[in-house]
Amino acid sequence: MTSPPPDQTSTSLAPVSRNGRALSAVTSGSTLAMLAQCHVAPDYPIHVGGHEFTINDLIEAEKKTCYPKSELTFKLIALQHYADLNDKWVNDQGLEWDFPRLVREELEQPIRGAACGGTHRLSGLSLVVKTRQRRGEPVDGEYQRAADFVKKYQMYAFRLQNRDGSLSTSWSGFVSSGTCPGRSSTRSPYQ
Repeated sequence: MTSPPPDQTSTSLAPVSRNGRALSAVTSGSTLAMLAQCHVAPDYPIHVGGHEFTINDLIEAEKKTCYPKSELTFKLIALQHYADLNDKWVNDQGLEWDFPRLVREELEQPIRGAACGGTHRLSGLSLVVKTRQRRGEPVDGEYQRAADFVKKYQMYAFRLQNRDGSLSTSWSGFVSSGTCPGRSSTRSPYQ
């Protein structure tokens, strides 16, 4: 499946063709991630512009738009649910992709300063590790790096908790200043 040139009328949609018909997919993967989290079946029909597609078509569209050094968080959340973690694919630029590469790209992106405070990125990395474990596959290589990365951020979050277990509504100010009342260290593990 090859992608036609980008739609000039919308920067948030990337048209993908199947049998000459257009399927518009949100390039960030957020639509497919939401469907995955709702456990929508891959053969479930979707209708776009009077044409019928399936979630499988959307999965393939998201694979085609995996690019280096880009936002891949929602693609990881979605694809880890629908695809075999040993799958390999080629994007619309001819670059080869697989899950270890997807995980590696996400590990190279920042948590601090990311949308939603990086929680979706951490969720995607955690989910792919848990999916490997649930499927009885080894957690090694990039998957082990992801597990270690998420664990460090969990420990960091615990250090930011108040004595009663709550988090201050001003925690981001404490983190950016490097001080947090009553705590010896608030430094992120990846500053």
